[in-house]
Amino acid sequence: MEAGQYAGRSLDVAAIQGATAHGVSQLQQTLFSDTNSGQVCTGLQKMAQRWLLEFMTIRGSMPWGLQMRGTDFMRLLRRGELRTEADVQAAYLASGVQAWQNLTNEDTGAEPADERFASSSLLGIVLEPGKLTLRVSLLSAAGTSYTVILPVSTTPANLTV
Repeated sequence: MEAGQYAGRSLDVAAIQGATAHGVSQLQQTLFSDTNSGQVCTGLQKMAQRWLLEFMTIRGSMPWGLQMRGTDFMRLLRRGELRTEADVQAAYLASGVQAWQNLTNEDTGAEPADERFASSSLLGIVLEPGKLTLRVSLLSAAGTSYTVILPVSTTPANLTV
């Protein structure tokens, strides 16, 4: 976005940098680096980042009255309960509802439509030894979509209860 396109919008710190709406990109999960003091995001990227953070946060892991934030997806994955594609799909559907509820509850309606989450669709599941990859399409209230790929390690070393 050009600087003028940020006028009248709220900004988030871009926690996942290098994301592009189309084409190849190398994502970096970093708030800043030795060569970059940080970036901001808005619009569709902000909505996608909000969903990613909500979906991947373990429900009950946040203190200070935020125990209902997050979803049960990572807890189920870490417990080793997602062994088949059917298990993953069922967990995604239930956790998707939790993410939708949390994100829509925090929206005031004053945000631009491309920053408000509307829905998500699971497009694909790849379940391999030690790794689960989800491909998810996110739809904003403006009708624009963003596809994210979530690779998650499932090695026994990462399993905690």
